[in-house]
Amino acid sequence: MQYTFGLIVPGSIITSILHSTPIIRLCGSIPELGSWSVDKAPQLNLLTKEFYRPIKLYSEPRFYRLDINISRDIKEFDYKYVINDNIWEGKSGENRVWFRDDCKNLVDQIYYTPIDYWIDVQTGGKIK
Repeated sequence: MQYTFGLIVPGSIITSILHSTPIIRLCGSIPELGSWSVDKAPQLNLLTKEFYRPIKLYSEPRFYRLDINISRDIKEFDYKYVINDNIWEGKSGENRVWFRDDCKNLVDQIYYTPIDYWIDVQTGGKIK
């Protein structure tokens, strides 16, 4: 079954830490997400268009998306987003937990997960 994950990353993360276009992966507890191995985790695609502007707006958030097939038998798993294979979101030991709800978010046989927002490494919360 196809699933779609979305992630919003604050522009401040991209510009202050990376100074470049990052590689963002969805790493998790199931084989489809690399079984917590970053090098096996799937990469998200940047969907935010970079338009030409006389002045770059570095604080604009970026939107990433991943379409992936996950077995129908899987009803629950843990996951986190990782930037450039070494910057994990949120606090250590605190993972996102995903539970499948068969009745919601299913459109044309694609399961759309709620859009996630990057969790700050220091505070464990959203960056404003």
